[in-house]
Amino acid sequence: MPEDMIPYWDYSASERSKMRDASAAAIMASALMELSTYSNQGEKYFDAGEKQLKSLSSSTYLAKPGMHKNFILMHATGNFLRNSKLDGSLSYADYYYIEGLLRYLQLLNGKELYKVMKL
Repeated sequence: MPEDMIPYWDYSASERSKMRDASAAAIMASALMELSTYSNQGEKYFDAGEKQLKSLSSSTYLAKPGMHKNFILMHATGNFLRNSKLDGSLSYADYYYIEGLLRYLQLLNGKELYKVMKL
């Protein structure tokens, strides 16, 4: 992983690109926030997700309001190998970024992510 925790597109492929994928980072950050509540290594997962969210919230990845066709994140990549949706915006990147931020704020404020229903 790069220092800012924003992965290259398909960081495990033999033909790895140098293009960053903000959508992958947003998905990972949201998942890491949830994973932190299940694991005895929760602090490790929380810290990694927090670092990703902070990087995504920087001027490198966060679009200015009203710019970038009104998407929130820049530098998302759909499919590098097929030359599809390169270095642009993706609705699911924005969705998981917001979901990750909401989970992050809930955990910072000591709230549960999910309420367990009693039957």
